[in-house]
Amino acid sequence: MNPILKNTLILFLITLIAGGLLAGAYAVTSGPIARAEAEAEQKALSEVCPDAARFEDSDTSFENHDRLTYGTLRKALDGNGALIGYAVNVTTSAGYGGDIQIMIGADLQGKVIGIRILSASNESPGLGANCLNADFQAQFAGKTPGLTYSKTGAEGNEIDAISGATITTKAVTEAVNDAVLQIVALGGD
Repeated sequence: MNPILKNTLILFLITLIAGGLLAGAYAVTSGPIARAEAEAEQKALSEVCPDAARFEDSDTSFENHDRLTYGTLRKALDGNGALIGYAVNVTTSAGYGGDIQIMIGADLQGKVIGIRILSASNESPGLGANCLNADFQAQFAGKTPGLTYSKTGAEGNEIDAISGATITTKAVTEAVNDAVLQIVALGGD
């Protein structure tokens, strides 16, 4: 047999086997990964709108702009089915290390109910990654659009900046401001 043909056939078989193994691994892991992602999203929704009994997808979509990308807008409904607020997943590319993914909940009056940083994997460890800390995220609850941040101690509608991570703080603050302003513009739906 021609050596080139033989080597080509061997390489083809190796590639075929490797591709089959990868396809098998994907088939086995895709379901559990999808379930884990859905559970994480439900947990985040419950954290940013704890008074909601359930969530429904809204037909309204937010306009992506600047460095913000919006996921599905969710209606937060109480036990009687009454609309009590909204939750939306926002990804900002304005973080120091790139994308920061945030779940944001707001009531119908435009007040932040809560936020949950879902991902900030490229932020600097010990600096920007501190946006994952509950203390940082808790500062947003009860605030209204027009949020700013302070490096010297927050007052009023300010957020305490993460020490050494002003870019990360600014990215999260601007994403929250924008999302809540868009929720306010819905006027209760």
